[in-house]
Amino acid sequence: MKKYLPFIFLGIAVFAIVLVMPSAGSVRVEKARLTPTPEIVVTPEPTFTPAPTNTPIPAPETYTLRSMTDQTSSYDDVKAIQARLSQLGFYAGAADGFYGRSTFEAVYNFQRMNGLETDGIAGEMTQKLLFEGENIKNSLGNVYVPFIAPTPSPTPVPTPTPRSIAMDSFVSGSAPKEALYGGTNYKDGTISATLEMRDNLTVVRVSVDAPYQLRSALAGTYDMPQHLSLNRLAGLNNAVVAVAGTDYTVSNDYEQRQQLVLKDEFSKDKALLVIDTDGDVRLYTAANAEFSLAQLGARAYQAFSVETPLIISGIERTGLSDTANGFILAIGQTGKLSYILMRGSVSPVEMAALMREAGCENAAIIGSGDIYTCFSGNTGDKKESVSNIIYFASHAEEDEK
Repeated sequence: MKKYLPFIFLGIAVFAIVLVMPSAGSVRVEKARLTPTPEIVVTPEPTFTPAPTNTPIPAPETYTLRSMTDQTSSYDDVKAIQARLSQLGFYAGAADGFYGRSTFEAVYNFQRMNGLETDGIAGEMTQKLLFEGENIKNSLGNVYVPFIAPTPSPTPVPTPTPRSIAMDSFVSGSAPKEALYGGTNYKDGTISATLEMRDNLTVVRVSVDAPYQLRSALAGTYDMPQHLSLNRLAGLNNAVVAVAGTDYTVSNDYEQRQQLVLKDEFSKDKALLVIDTDGDVRLYTAANAEFSLAQLGARAYQAFSVETPLIISGIERTGLSDTANGFILAIGQTGKLSYILMRGSVSPVEMAALMREAGCENAAIIGSGDIYTCFSGNTGDKKESVSNIIYFASHAEEDEK
């Protein structure tokens, strides 16, 4: 038996080896420690939407400074300035190349709306912003977005509507036409005016179809006032009717014109005459002026301090003088977008009674000034120059007159 022991141990060892070895044909593979392949994100190729295009207003070749006295020739650069200002709503006249009053006012208002120094001169800085600037504000204070005309269609062309005048701009209205003068009246599709003479009293009645036709204008600027005759200043602004009262001259009292506040100091002893954006005339006592104007807010359109209110909210003022002391000029509202102007050698008490009889809920004396109508000139004999006016403008198109 002993002689077989080595063979027994050898068999057991072979058997053990067979047990621990993998079966035939199999392979043990250690799991590899692999860094995962990063995910590939495919970014789609961007698509570009072409920006809308419009026909640009050609800019001047050079930034040439033009003054209001430079009106002897027609200049392409001034025409370009006028065309661009018209596109932005600041200029309503023709691009004729003449740097006149309406162009000066359009430049002044463009400068004011866009944060430039307001001098009314289209210098290099003004022209660069006008033609090359971004986020330019138009006459309504909105960033200008060019209008892209739609693709023409076979639909009929609509009848043109009357041109409007921007409420917050100093652009003048349409020029009145002599062919429409009726002796003592003027009338087109947007405004009518009549003149009546009664002994020492002049009465002018005006009706308009939009509140922004009741406007105001300065002969110069607020900082540098100039003086012109009433006829001249009214003519430069294409006024159908204009008044030049002595109470609302450029002064230290509160003033707001075309929604632009020129002076914000409230008088302690003067009433405030306000015309709102609906064209309604309002009057506030000195004690209530500042609070009432704040309540009115953005609806305030024109505002002037005046010495003598006659009727406030339908109530005739007490303490008015019953003595006539030269000619006085008064303004009031007789109905929706209808107004009355009176000038005469009467007492404030008599003027208040006349305004009340005319149907005025609010009326005030605005000094000892004069009245102008396009069809009769000055109604009085005052020849002195004036620095500013309140006026009524037409906005009828050329072919409507």
